[in-house]
Amino acid sequence: MARRYQRISADCHLDMLWLPPDLFTSNASEKLKDLMPYVTENSDGVKRWTDNNGAEYGLCGGVGATGTPWVPGKQLRADKMAEAGLYSDYFEKGLRRPGDPHLRVKDMDRDGVDAEVIYGILAACAKMKDPEAADEMLRIYNDFMNDFAGHYPDRMIGLACLPYNNIEGAAREVRRVAKLGMKGTLSEMELSTFRQRSQAALDQKAKRGELFTSVPIGYVRASGNRIEKDPDARIRAALDLTFRKFREFGSVRQVLLWIRQERIELPAVNYGPHGRHIVWKLPVYNTLLHILTNPTYGGAYAFGKTRTIIRIVDGRKRVFAGNPLQREDWQALIIEHHASYINARDGSFL
Repeated sequence: MARRYQRISADCHLDMLWLPPDLFTSNASEKLKDLMPYVTENSDGVKRWTDNNGAEYGLCGGVGATGTPWVPGKQLRADKMAEAGLYSDYFEKGLRRPGDPHLRVKDMDRDGVDAEVIYGILAACAKMKDPEAADEMLRIYNDFMNDFAGHYPDRMIGLACLPYNNIEGAAREVRRVAKLGMKGTLSEMELSTFRQRSQAALDQKAKRGELFTSVPIGYVRASGNRIEKDPDARIRAALDLTFRKFREFGSVRQVLLWIRQERIELPAVNYGPHGRHIVWKLPVYNTLLHILTNPTYGGAYAFGKTRTIIRIVDGRKRVFAGNPLQREDWQALIIEHHASYINARDGSFL
């Protein structure tokens, strides 16, 4: 009986962070073996992918394609993976669940996913300085992916990644993987298109006031991509007092001096082994400034308040993030979006 598909995930990764540590060095030609990425261990026991040219590919068992450390409470998706034991299984048991087809299919069953379209390493491969070595890296990955997906051909479709530095090499690889029986390919150009479409979807979500990368103290996430006031009465009372004193004094510094003189502790977010939790402590100036200038507390949804600028400095690309924009240039601003602690139309707070 033919399998019935109800949920297919068409944008799934199998990134370097979950691959066998000797995959590339063991399968490369003698000529290119020394140029291949490999896993090394830091003095603190953390394993990461690198190569002999000093490129950094991320931490083994890290978050996302870039392999950053998991920080509880920073990213909801990563927190859900942690709840499912993904990171603890790797760091405590050595299990590479995304990189083991038998463990991966169990995760698919748990998540209710009937099939996946899987790809990876294009961005990592772009860090290779030698074009021939980059092509070799992709060839090795494609062979691995073909074998990986072959364990469950009705559940996993592995995409072959194509060389990006020359058309002839890409054409040769297409013909080669077609003979292997692989069902599709992915190039850097296609990946760029996927990113643009994903960003466009996020932009639309922001314009609807539904995109929250983080939630400030005093608010909690609610169903339907909403936020609402924290049910904790102590947190709400502390914020009400802060805004009331600002209206009275008209100065962030004066509010800070009064709060510290009265030894009044304010809530703050802390991230620990058990995720996001609230701690109470005396505020510093920047903490108060952030609260008193955050439009969220005025019931307004604001997104895209800063921009990233890329400049060439001393012949190298430098990225400068967090450059503030004028309010009229914000990506989204929706007044009376949610319950407020202050008057959203008071310009002092926006």
